Amino acid sequence: DVIGYWPGRVEPVRGVVEYAKAIADVIALIPDVRLEVLEHATNGDDLFIRWRSTGTGLHGRFAFSGIDRIRRRNGRVAENVIVFDTAQFEQLSGLRWPRS
Repeated sequence: DVIGYWPGRVEPVRGVVEYAKAIADVIALIPDVRLEVLEHATNGDDLFIRWRSTGTGLHGRFAFSGIDRIRRRNGRVAENVIVFDTAQFEQLSGLRWPRS
């Protein structure tokens, strides 16, 4: 089981199917999305990643950054907290970030 906390969502996504769908929704919104790991650190089973994402929105190419805190259990992702500024994303891309 995995729990994902995505910006703009009231409730976390739960389970592999919902988690994969949340990722698929991002790819559907920005088909050419690319993520670059800028920095990372670990502390036991916790992994911290600072990333930069690029893609094409209604205003053309854009970039934004964020962080993930991933908690692992038995070598698998058990929880992922994704953090970035959705208002900045929407301003740069011209796209509406999915909310639920």
